[in-house]
Amino acid sequence: EGRQKGRQEAKASDLLRLIERKFGSQAKRLYKERVENASLEQLDHWFDRAIDAARVENVFAED
Repeated sequence: EGRQKGRQEAKASDLLRLIERKFGSQAKRLYKERVENASLEQLDHWFDRAIDAARVENVFAED
């Protein structure tokens, strides 16, 4: 479980960094808590979306 928590924290950190670089620090602040509490699978999904998204809202939009 400790290993999975570490992976989750690393993925969350990477996603937040991408969000900040692409959409700005305000976007990072808005979604920080949601990202930090997400599952590994959800983080992967959001990361892939963030690469192509034109707006941060598109990253977290429901399917």
